[in-house]
Amino acid sequence: MNKLTINTPLNQVLVHLNKNGDIEIENLLDIINEHLNYNDIITLFDYIDIHFPLLKNQLSVIENLNIHLFEKKYSANISEYSKLLETGYFICYLIALKYEIQSTLLNPLFNNLKSKFIKDLDLKINQNTAKLDLEFENKGHFSLTDCLFSFFIYEHIKAFRLLKNNILKSIEESNNDHTYVNLTFEINNFFRILNLDYIPLINQKSIDTKIHKNEVLVLLNGSLNNERCIPLSKLDKNIIKENLNYLNKNNNSYLIYKVLIILLREISKVDHRYMIRVILDNLTNINPTKYSNVEYNYCRDTLNVCLSQKENLFKLYAALSFLKDSEYLEGLSKLLPKLLAEYLNVSSTSEQSIKNYVFLNKNSNKIIENYKNHLFKYIN
Repeated sequence: MNKLTINTPLNQVLVHLNKNGDIEIENLLDIINEHLNYNDIITLFDYIDIHFPLLKNQLSVIENLNIHLFEKKYSANISEYSKLLETGYFICYLIALKYEIQSTLLNPLFNNLKSKFIKDLDLKINQNTAKLDLEFENKGHFSLTDCLFSFFIYEHIKAFRLLKNNILKSIEESNNDHTYVNLTFEINNFFRILNLDYIPLINQKSIDTKIHKNEVLVLLNGSLNNERCIPLSKLDKNIIKENLNYLNKNNNSYLIYKVLIILLREISKVDHRYMIRVILDNLTNINPTKYSNVEYNYCRDTLNVCLSQKENLFKLYAALSFLKDSEYLEGLSKLLPKLLAEYLNVSSTSEQSIKNYVFLNKNSNKIIENYKNHLFKYIN
């Protein structure tokens, strides 16, 4: 006995096309308008694009219909969510929708439609970030999600400080498992609605600047463990002292700071100056006390996360190689590798690796040389 199958409208169109090789445009328009949803239309167009190139040339006549259907599908949702969601989460929804459209509307037939809708979404995103900015002007208390929303309107440095202080305060006031679960839920819920693993910084020009979800979680997890030792606390203090003596004698701390600023801008999107101040304080003091244990560990952990990517590790070696070539690290060929090998905790940062890459030139690498010439050529 033959099994009864119920064809969807889309399958009926595809069966008709395969059987007849053509379809009247007016008939196709009626079917699209009355029976196909947006995803069906994308599937149909992609299928026609591959299998029926002659029919493809006629489909440009339904561009206006596409716009109508597309706006019908999404405009109602946008209007509904604008009423249901607070401003920050509504911005998340708009950003998620924008990236969905960019990743699904790949057929060239949709180019004009995509351009129009992306332009409309950018306008709505900018309008709502302006609204969020006004709401934050009169806000006394910032929740964790408010701090995450702040990345939409503030520079990353300001937003990151706000987030860091909020997490540290939350942990300090109520350091228990329940607090951790709540904060983790808020972070995961934010990124779930955003539907990205990073937070884009929105302005009139672009949304390319990012802070990644793992950077936020590193900050949260580091804040929960106040009992961790400060990095380098178990290292022989004489190594730190001798490194510092050479740096002071060479009188090159400002130039090293400039090189590190360039490096951190390249490999991380968090507060570069804050991170460098904390890292340098840790590397150049026998008993660092200016910052909290959490901050010393957070900055070291964040640096290690960045350096776990090979290209970022090569940028670090490019920075150190530049400083060595410029004689800013004179006398440190033995001491500095010991110090950095203890501080860093990623692959290829052993004491011998650092010596080979930076001081002995045994692991010469064109990528490192290119980074060195590109990133630091204007430093003097």
